[in-house]
Amino acid sequence: MTRPNKPHHLSDKHWLSLSDAHKALYALVRPLAKATYEVDVQLSHVEEFITRQSSDMAEMGGTLELEPDFQRGHVWTDEQQVRYVESLLRGIAPRSIIFNCPGWSRDTKSGDIPPNTFQCVDGLQRLTAVRKFMNGNSQVFGDLCASNLKGSPFDPSRYTLKISVYEFENRADLLQFYIDLNSGGTVHGSDELDRVRRLRDQTRRSENMNYGQSQAVMVLAGERLGFQMENATLAKKILGGESVHPMFFAFIENEATAFHNRIRNQPELVEQANQHCVAIAAEYALPAARATGPEETQNEPSLRPTYSGA
Repeated sequence: MTRPNKPHHLSDKHWLSLSDAHKALYALVRPLAKATYEVDVQLSHVEEFITRQSSDMAEMGGTLELEPDFQRGHVWTDEQQVRYVESLLRGIAPRSIIFNCPGWSRDTKSGDIPPNTFQCVDGLQRLTAVRKFMNGNSQVFGDLCASNLKGSPFDPSRYTLKISVYEFENRADLLQFYIDLNSGGTVHGSDELDRVRRLRDQTRRSENMNYGQSQAVMVLAGERLGFQMENATLAKKILGGESVHPMFFAFIENEATAFHNRIRNQPELVEQANQHCVAIAAEYALPAARATGPEETQNEPSLRPTYSGA
């Protein structure tokens, strides 16, 4: 039976205190080592961080390697890079970037990785996407550059990448670490993502139609009160069950809100509008429970009809 090797992150004292069975478990499980150093770097400072590491490593006789031979290179498409940055701004994207650098915090021993070799182990695609965006070479959410978001609630300086530095001295250990990082789980294929997108779109259509119906009822109520409602024809299409592009629901909502704000302080018109809402819902066989919403107050009754079903 092969004697298991001591994991590099365990002390000699702790390793010697373990039984042979527990040492064998370490060889079987291969728990991932903890990073020597971790820091959150603002997106606006990522380029500075990379430049500084390159300079510092060179001064110490080392080098910065963003694409060591075991990396996949730049495999993300431009679209994938954009989608990652968009997810990052939404707060749902993974932020981890992992480097390895023997000699980062302690003197190296007899490893085969040269001291002060600062290598990107994981997260190259994320790092590349962020650098490209921050340098003004990509746009998100249509045509937004990083400079367009400065000073906004989505200013890139509000977001960070989590930089972790490990100190594997032996290439074999580093490569095993890389394999363990990337072999867990299954990457979603395009077919699976397309299936989920279809489910998403189906759900959106259902939600838009339910809410859109209530807003369309309000638009027609305004028309019956003698107001000029520009989207009355569109409202009738929605209530008639015709297929309508999701973007048109925004037109209906905006006009319904404007109508509500226009008569909200006129109790007599509010009451008439509510009566029309009930009648219109009945005409289109909508499951209307009542014409006023749960947010109704004594001084400001709501015009938003509430339905008991979809």
